[in-house]
Amino acid sequence: GMDELVALYGGAFALTYASFFEGFGIPIIEAFKSGVPVITSNTSSMPEIAGKNALIVDPHSPEEIQKAMTTLYNEEALREKLKAEGLKRVEEFTWERSAQALYGSIMQCLKE
Repeated sequence: GMDELVALYGGAFALTYASFFEGFGIPIIEAFKSGVPVITSNTSSMPEIAGKNALIVDPHSPEEIQKAMTTLYNEEALREKLKAEGLKRVEEFTWERSAQALYGSIMQCLKE
């Protein structure tokens, strides 16, 4: 359940989710809901789901991912800002809106 996920994510310093493709981005929303800062990819649905509430990186660039991780580690004010913004962002994802976005992602995959 969500309580177990919050406990699991809550112990994390950050979520680095730099995958090459993501249908919807549920781990990003789970991290936001748990108050965990997020680093994610600039590909597929991830920037749309994260909005301006995460550090966005090129998943093909280990240097960019490392730089984002170092920045997040060194800048407490940034971590706190991303935590607060993520908690606000997750409120925008109602079950209905999430279901519509997931359906849209599935339809896009079927077209490709």
